[in-house]
Amino acid sequence: MIKLTIDHIAIEAQEGTTIMEAAASAGIVIPSMCFRPGYANHPSCMVCLVKDTGNNHLVPSCAMPVSEGMNIRTNTEDVLEARKEAIELLL
Repeated sequence: MIKLTIDHIAIEAQEGTTIMEAAASAGIVIPSMCFRPGYANHPSCMVCLVKDTGNNHLVPSCAMPVSEGMNIRTNTEDVLEARKEAIELLL
């Protein structure tokens, strides 16, 4: 099991699990417009961006697999601004 933290909540997830799936298992909802469970993944909408504080990058949670020790934030100001911009571009 891989141990990581999402929004200050310690989570354990199987290898190959995406950040979005790991978050959902802890009751954390990450918005998305292009992800649907059971279908091929196309992280093109970028509405599901989250921040990996380890490298300070924004990543699409529907496509990024979890890794040991990750510290993910889903609701920082820069994450929310990037999601807003992604939606504006889609419109």
